[in-house]
Amino acid sequence: MSPKPYILISGSSSGIGQDLAIKLSKKNNIIICGRNEDKLDTTFQLCNNQLNLIWNYDFSNIDNISENLTSFITSMDINISSFVHCAGLVKIMPQRLIKNKDIYDSMNVNYASAINIVSTLLKKKVNQSVLKDIIFI
Repeated sequence: MSPKPYILISGSSSGIGQDLAIKLSKKNNIIICGRNEDKLDTTFQLCNNQLNLIWNYDFSNIDNISENLTSFITSMDINISSFVHCAGLVKIMPQRLIKNKDIYDSMNVNYASAINIVSTLLKKKVNQSVLKDIIFI
């Protein structure tokens, strides 16, 4: 098991998530997470901490989040002590054009994905009960 738990930061490829990742990586091991692999690689380089990890996952696919995160944690032999959810999806369009799919897509990325991640991290068999902090931005 990793001697120092990790901080999982979703939405780390840009904006607030990227800024947090850069700042927190100076004194912490972090996992940067997002759907754009190229942008995650850029964030990884900016963090300049070789113990950091990348979890490349698209939160619009909520059906497999728990299994994928469990597999990631197990394969990396790590624990996650903090989760910061910065991922977000905003579709700006006239109200008359909004479809149910647009609403569900936003809810999956902005809310349902975070709830699935927290549920996974709270499982003792997955994360050894080390989750202390949960922040939704």
